[in-house]
Amino acid sequence: MIMRTFILSCAATLALAGAAFGQQPPVGGPLVLEPVRDEFVVSPEVKLTDFDHHVGTLVGATAGALVDKQLFLGGGGYGLVHQSGTNRGFGYGGFVIGWLFDAKQPVTVTAKALLGFGTAWQSQSDQIYVPYCTGPGNRSCSAAASSYSYPYGYGYHSHTGFLVAEPEIDVAGRVGQHVRLSAGIGYRATDEPWGYDLRTGGLTASFSALLTLGK
Repeated sequence: MIMRTFILSCAATLALAGAAFGQQPPVGGPLVLEPVRDEFVVSPEVKLTDFDHHVGTLVGATAGALVDKQLFLGGGGYGLVHQSGTNRGFGYGGFVIGWLFDAKQPVTVTAKALLGFGTAWQSQSDQIYVPYCTGPGNRSCSAAASSYSYPYGYGYHSHTGFLVAEPEIDVAGRVGQHVRLSAGIGYRATDEPWGYDLRTGGLTASFSALLTLGK
């Protein structure tokens, strides 16, 4: 399931890229060879995500090469910094491939997909009060013994690793020569081992800045 999701997302990204190339009008005249322009792109990012039916905040970044101002090849990683109602840790990262449509326009669409791995953990602790009982073998309790009790703490900790595939579509607007602001939606599909039930997959809403370093 996880591999099929990533393959489909990458295929869709490449298919859209091919369609964009196919729509470019032919240019007459002699053949002119131009060097491919490579730029380095860093993109800090904040994601709001569904994590076990709670809203969580992920912070991370992607970085890599932007080939000919359109094809992105690089890597990225994200970590959970806040989630209401739970005591959890969560993070993932991996290889990222993306496509920037019509980079010359002030507003454009980008598509990208991440394939990698992640880790998640959860801990839970609680406290109950056990009546202090007296009697032969400490097995009998009087009615008044319930007023005499001592706290008993217990807890558990679970930790697991998983594969992750995350396709995403964004709308990016230019705010400077080398800066674009971007917002989009995606879905994080995970191959969580059976029995952990940490619900690490979910929808994401992303907000990022694309910082281009190069000519």
